[in-house]
Amino acid sequence: MPGRVVTLPEDREGCTWGVAYQVQGEQVNEALKYLNVWEAVLGGYDTKEVTFCLQDAPDQPLKALAYVATPQNPGYLGPAPEEAIATQILAC
Repeated sequence: MPGRVVTLPEDREGCTWGVAYQVQGEQVNEALKYLNVWEAVLGGYDTKEVTFCLQDAPDQPLKALAYVATPQNPGYLGPAPEEAIATQILAC
């Protein structure tokens, strides 16, 4: 059953605040293997390279990977009234 997560539509001029995790060395291959199965294969998300700005150094953007849901994702529930969303969350 699809669940409710924050799905932000793509907006090239927009900005979203969040957290990034840096993975280095031997962890990279294992982390990518796990995330690609969990997020892309099982979750149906697209993998995208995004620009990530550190709060302490916004003028030094980094490249990061993000797993992005699209309306084509079979689990995408789309916009709905709050009451319907609450019912969907309770059903999980």
